[in-house]
Amino acid sequence: MSLVAKTLHEGAHKAHKFSHRRSYGSLFKILATITSKAQALVQTGDVDRVVQLIDNLLAEISDSLDLERAAEDKRVAAYNKARKLLSVTLQNANTVLANLTVELNSVNDAIERTETAQENTTQRLQNLKTNRGDRHTECEEAAVEYSDRRSVRDDQRATVSAALGIVNSQLRTLREQLALRLAAGDKI
Repeated sequence: MSLVAKTLHEGAHKAHKFSHRRSYGSLFKILATITSKAQALVQTGDVDRVVQLIDNLLAEISDSLDLERAAEDKRVAAYNKARKLLSVTLQNANTVLANLTVELNSVNDAIERTETAQENTTQRLQNLKTNRGDRHTECEEAAVEYSDRRSVRDDQRATVSAALGIVNSQLRTLREQLALRLAAGDKI
């Protein structure tokens, strides 16, 4: 009986270390106390009842451990299921990230091409503006030269026109004189 009492005291001590088994520690203490007083129980004939009570407690402890194991198995299964779902979700997220990275690189390439095209267009526009300015200057110079040449030609035309006027008036005068001489019977 002292060995049983000692075992029950050790069981109570071990049971207090675990938070979910503390209630059993109290039971072990009670049983240890009962066992230490086993001599009195032997004399009263309650030993069989104590043994039966201990057997019942051990069965309940075993059932409780089985329930705890089943609950732990369910938690492990739920954890594994959640882990698999998270793994699949992570793989999907990585795939989406890879696709978005490719799209981002494509957009960056398109932006670079557009910026290059814009720079080229801006340069061409600047060149065309410069050419337009040069052409405008050339046209103004050509207009001034044309105006100068025209004024010279206008003077020449005026001189030619005056000369033609003089020639025409002299020709008229000559015609009139010739006509008068022909009318007078002179041979010309």
